[in-house]
Amino acid sequence: MASRASFLWRARPSRSSSAGFIRCSLGQKLAFVAYLVAVQGLRSQSLTASAALLEEVAKLFAPGGDLSGHSGVLLEVEDPRKTLDPELMREQLARVRLFSALAERETFVLRGLDFPYRQPLLHIPRASEQDREIPLLLMFAQPPSTRFERVFSRERVEKLLDFIYGWLYPESYSEIEEENVEYRRYVAALHTRISRELPASLPTLDFGEIQRLSEGSLVGPQEPPTVDTR
Repeated sequence: MASRASFLWRARPSRSSSAGFIRCSLGQKLAFVAYLVAVQGLRSQSLTASAALLEEVAKLFAPGGDLSGHSGVLLEVEDPRKTLDPELMREQLARVRLFSALAERETFVLRGLDFPYRQPLLHIPRASEQDREIPLLLMFAQPPSTRFERVFSRERVEKLLDFIYGWLYPESYSEIEEENVEYRRYVAALHTRISRELPASLPTLDFGEIQRLSEGSLVGPQEPPTVDTR
């Protein structure tokens, strides 16, 4: 049986077009979703296109679907906690709100993971580009078949990072093996740096908590959210 799989789908609501792409590791039972939504027409049609895409994701995780039995799906979004531009923050929060609402509609639980995640550069960095990776918010969507834990252990997050840094980004980077070796070396170093900063446990953040932390960054340091661990 193959250790990995990819799924490409396309949705065409009225006057809009959207496409989505999922990569998954069958051995690790994790998936990563990336999608592009190109919309023409009214703003409300963005919701229609995004909803159509998430419906396709939900079908893959449904009983009998290609990803049934997988533990969940990861996605990267711009982190609204990292900007001091109020307008940009509103746009980024709106995107997180949309994803959260659509996930709830499909009975998925979507939460942000509260640690300093960085997306690897998509090329082999020069020396001057070290530590230039983009800080993003890593989010985890879990299907309704399993109970969602409000606090993730360090070990659980490390498994997610093993999937991202150990497989997702380095996989098939180049047709030139020397470049693959160099890129894997770079991503492995980033992986080590990020993992070293992980605490023993990490709270997961719902949209309200992400919004509160983001807006609090405009006025100064805030107390961390109280997480119910029951």
